[in-house]
Amino acid sequence: MLKGGIETKSPAYNAVIDRTELVAGTSDAPILLLGESGTGKTELAQRIYELKLQRRRVNGRLVQINCATLRGSLALATLFGQRRSHTGQAGSERGGLLHEASGGVLFLDEIDELGMDEQAALLHAIETGRYYRSVPITKSRAASRSSPAPAAIRCG
Repeated sequence: MLKGGIETKSPAYNAVIDRTELVAGTSDAPILLLGESGTGKTELAQRIYELKLQRRRVNGRLVQINCATLRGSLALATLFGQRRSHTGQAGSERGGLLHEASGGVLFLDEIDELGMDEQAALLHAIETGRYYRSVPITKSRAASRSSPAPAAIRCG
């Protein structure tokens, strides 16, 4: 499924795809896709989502966001939602992308471009399954980065 009809004789490529398909099809653990810009991380995330949907590992939608576009105070509101604006106006509530992806897959493209505070808040939400609105996060998450992973991530 993940190869999508790509014919290859590369044992390394086939091994990576086979392993990714095994993990994505049987686990709800977050997946980190590494690779330079333009290497197909977004397409792979779409295929992983389709595989999870086919195997009934998810029942929600795929929500994609390029984290490089999230800056300042709007980043947290976009990711986690907000109850009301500072003016208290009704109708200014928003659920946030984590809520939209509940039951599905949240693909955080270029996550390394997100501010450190926002990364810390996301890590807390992923680890605990909750965020400040006390709404449970369910199912899968995926993220990507274009720069090499720090040593701490590579070591597990």
